[in-house]
Amino acid sequence: MHPEPKSRIAVLGGTGKEGSGLALRWASAGHHIVIGSRSRERAQETAAAINTRVGVERAEGADNLAAARSGEIVVMTVPYAAANPEFLVGKINLFNDNRKAHGYKAAAEVLGVYHFYCGETPEKAKEEPRDAVMRYVGAAAAANQEAAYSDQYTIYQGLKNAFQAMDYDYLYPSRVIFGDPDQCIERIKQVLAVGVTNVSLLVNFGGLDHGKIMASLDRFAKYVLPKFQ
Repeated sequence: MHPEPKSRIAVLGGTGKEGSGLALRWASAGHHIVIGSRSRERAQETAAAINTRVGVERAEGADNLAAARSGEIVVMTVPYAAANPEFLVGKINLFNDNRKAHGYKAAAEVLGVYHFYCGETPEKAKEEPRDAVMRYVGAAAAANQEAAYSDQYTIYQGLKNAFQAMDYDYLYPSRVIFGDPDQCIERIKQVLAVGVTNVSLLVNFGGLDHGKIMASLDRFAKYVLPKFQ
């Protein structure tokens, strides 16, 4: 006998790699998942695959509108490789406008996940995480050699090439939060300004030296976090 699901989470764009990956993990943790897609049939296929993986009926498929209406928590996912500020502003505004149009009064919470490194100086903050984040990107590129994407989300067709073209200048500074304490504060403010309400920091990536991780977190706790409390 399986326990009752903890929460009902709708994942819009849930047939892509990011959405389905999150949905699988949340379903495994005991939540009920509603996969949203422009294609109800595709959403149902993804939900069935998740149920097979977790061994219990924890997911169902629906079109995006029905999924958004049914979720206690509604999540919209976008590809990591496309997350420039202009792209995010457009998607977040579209998400919020559609929520209002369908009767949602409470403001949506939007989670942004960013690689993070708080260095002692601007120069060190730029250079110290360089090799580690590029190893992370290399691992992601190696795992995305096949054209496995949802037909409903054509942006995924370019994912393999996007990873291959993703050098450090592409990532830094606009797609990561790397800097000295003052720069990190400004970057977080920039992220919040596009409509993100909750910022999650990925601090351990690509084999980054443990001592550097701890020093980065120490600087974050002392100098950055107090500016947002």
